Amino acid sequence: MSHVADALFLRMALGRLRAHWWETALRESALAEISRLCGDREVHAETSFDLDDADRRLLTIARHGADVLRGYAVPLVPAPYLMTMAAPNVALVGIRTDADGYRITMRGEAPLSRAQWLASSHPQVLVVGNSTSWGVGVQSDSAHVASRLNAHGDLCAFNASVKGSNLVQQRLMVEACLPEGGTAVVVGGVLDLIFALSWPRDAAHGTLPFWNAGDGDLTRDAGWALEPNAWPEDPAALLMMRELQALGLLAESRNAHVLYVLQPHLDFLARAPEPAEARLAGAFVQELGAFRPLHASGVLRSHAAPFTRWLAQACTASGVQFVDANTADELAGGAISFLDHIHLTDAGHGRLASLVRRSLGDRVMSEHSREQQRPAA
Repeated sequence: MSHVADALFLRMALGRLRAHWWETALRESALAEISRLCGDREVHAETSFDLDDADRRLLTIARHGADVLRGYAVPLVPAPYLMTMAAPNVALVGIRTDADGYRITMRGEAPLSRAQWLASSHPQVLVVGNSTSWGVGVQSDSAHVASRLNAHGDLCAFNASVKGSNLVQQRLMVEACLPEGGTAVVVGGVLDLIFALSWPRDAAHGTLPFWNAGDGDLTRDAGWALEPNAWPEDPAALLMMRELQALGLLAESRNAHVLYVLQPHLDFLARAPEPAEARLAGAFVQELGAFRPLHASGVLRSHAAPFTRWLAQACTASGVQFVDANTADELAGGAISFLDHIHLTDAGHGRLASLVRRSLGDRVMSEHSREQQRPAA
């Protein structure tokens, strides 16, 4: 078939992908057609076809970020107490959820159920967070950070992350799931800041909504954007402080430990993005509109340093261990870790798991040993 015909069919497939990426069968059909048309070409397909800029960006996403599209498309459903969970019994390419809506966590070659995790004699690690730790973008259930923590066999980690969750929901998940003597690893922070920047305050109560921060539009009212130095006094900061204090008290009451990891984000990184990271993240922002005003205006980057300083101090004051993934050696340059601004490659999850293990150090093993030796009440 001629190159001209291939280009025509490619544009048609990209059009189907743009129109139907929420619909599993149509999305996967379009992705398969794009892969067939581009897969054997030695030159970069993004530049070898006569495509406009929008189609070129979408082709970049289709070839290098299709797993992000699949993760985005997993629906959320209402959940008692926890507010939302992923839909139960999802079975997509590389993505499964159990009957309760938890992302499947692998330990060895087998899925780890929540009941098996709770019954484990190994140190129990509960991974809680938003779509970063849930694993949007990874190619399989064995690649997200919780499954990676299980790779050495000395820990037993379970992924209880929920896409789009903020610290309130994450604290509720820890409260509902963390066993006596366990360890909670909360991966978040940036999305809480995005919530604060993307939504107006309630004039009377200073409260923030919980849902769809990405739909907030800074261009509607510039007064919504916080000044970088105003963060500690903002209602969103007071809300986060309350939840961090609750996490600290919860850990104390259960002889447990909480590690808060400020999630990696391209606008927070101490290093410059790799060219491939910047190209793919830019394509996602332009084509899917994900938090476009925040990235385009530089607002999020301007808040990174003061927010990080405040969060570190708030965690310390609350008895919660803090680590910033954006300055960690594990996510230093030289390798591709990001698919878009906030979601990691399989390798990025491996590096994040290494950071978590290093941050916990011997603490988890020694606390687990003491817990095992403590006489029963």
